[in-house]
Amino acid sequence: MGTTNMKAMMDELVGSAPKFFAQNMVGASEQDIARLEVAAGTVLSDGHRTLLRYLGGTSAEECELSVFIAGRDLSIPTILQCYEEYGAPPAGYCYLSNVPEERVVLKHGKTPEDDPLLGALTWETEEFYFFDPAQEEHLEDWILKWVTNFRIAQPEFCVSWNGRMDTPDWSEPYKETMAVLTQMGFQAVASHPTSTFITRDLACAKIFSDGSATMAGDDLDEIKHIMAVLKDHTYIQGLHLKPATNRVRAPRE
Repeated sequence: MGTTNMKAMMDELVGSAPKFFAQNMVGASEQDIARLEVAAGTVLSDGHRTLLRYLGGTSAEECELSVFIAGRDLSIPTILQCYEEYGAPPAGYCYLSNVPEERVVLKHGKTPEDDPLLGALTWETEEFYFFDPAQEEHLEDWILKWVTNFRIAQPEFCVSWNGRMDTPDWSEPYKETMAVLTQMGFQAVASHPTSTFITRDLACAKIFSDGSATMAGDDLDEIKHIMAVLKDHTYIQGLHLKPATNRVRAPRE
């Protein structure tokens, strides 16, 4: 955990598009990190410090890179403003990002080597809570999710019934979508009650229980080909590419 895991994840991200990240991501200095620790009144976790060395100088006002991690600004100058405006959170916590409606914080472990929990504090009682009540989340889990989903193309496609079924069986389009993608070389990575995450080479998809899905990949032509096959062989009729304005994308270099 800590420095080793975070460095490996960020190296994977930067290594996928080194020129892009060299132009769009600025790390924080050790002096800047020290200033943040003074404001926080605590030593940051090893993983948080490592993350800041990669992107702690990247402000959302100067670069839209931060949207690859859920639109949050993790830069040190912005976080310092949180301490100035809101004051320090309770002992054992530190601010992670600047979202005004949510005090996004990290809950420290017993030592800096521990991967801190990620969540938020209520304004009224300063009670800590997870964004998903059913699942606790750590900093490394959160960063890994965004690193692995950093893709240039991200289409969405939805089920549009084409008359082949008089009484739709919601499991049928899911089975068809999964069968076609499996034949195209996709393999299931994780499965949940409402969705399945599958991947192949430079593409991945999240298939929902009704057969609809989101898909991402490094090669837009490959994604369009997959979408065309799905349209020809499944119940799926409505397919469209999401606009690229709401998320930073870069081709694999």
